[in-house]
Amino acid sequence: MHENTWQLPATLRVQDVTQELQRLRAVFDSGRPVTLDVSALVTVDTAGVQLLLAIVREGMRQGIPVGLRGESGALVTALRLLGLPAAWPACVTP
Repeated sequence: MHENTWQLPATLRVQDVTQELQRLRAVFDSGRPVTLDVSALVTVDTAGVQLLLAIVREGMRQGIPVGLRGESGALVTALRLLGLPAAWPACVTP
């Protein structure tokens, strides 16, 4: 089964979440595993982190694996500031 790769934009802030959520719905509609590519992400706020955590949780709910590709210092910093582990998919419970 092929995966869907969702390339995150350079910014993922509260004003970007609605648009990204619409893009994401199509990714989940296929039922295939999802890979979040965070390599381009340079700015992320709390709403962006919430969206990413919701994506992982939705994948769990639907039985669709969600993986992570790339590195983003901005994401690691945001997770740290929110008191979340850098291994963020592991901190999400179904």
